[in-house]
Amino acid sequence: MCQIRGISLSQSGCRGLSPFFMGALTHGIPFIVSSAYVARGMEMPEVTLNVDAGVCQFKTVIIANMDDEMNIVFKIKSACPAVREMAKDVGPIPLFEAIAMPFTENTIYKKCNALQHVACPVPCGMVKAAEAAGEMALKKPVSFQWE
Repeated sequence: MCQIRGISLSQSGCRGLSPFFMGALTHGIPFIVSSAYVARGMEMPEVTLNVDAGVCQFKTVIIANMDDEMNIVFKIKSACPAVREMAKDVGPIPLFEAIAMPFTENTIYKKCNALQHVACPVPCGMVKAAEAAGEMALKKPVSFQWE
């Protein structure tokens, strides 16, 4: 019998946990068990985030999901040539590297270092998509509003 946040599971139930949950248990990360993912063979959801960069008018679509090894896999479509070029070099990124702090050590921000505008919202969007794909955050809109 194993226990996860007060929920008892049989040993066979524990063996059926996804690598995400087993990794979180190993790292002592608190999370809420979703019964949909406890069953063997269930995939983590794919998330889609639309990024409007503002005055440059370049739109970007970030699609992210987590694979069986707790890597975030991105598919990025963008009107921005710099983002398209950066996207070619983005392979699977381990979840805990994708959401790591500080910014200077975050794998996503390192991969986006070649972007031509420091205020580009795409790297932040990639982090938000990684958090949601890994079920480490809720999908809630983010915005900047000028006064």
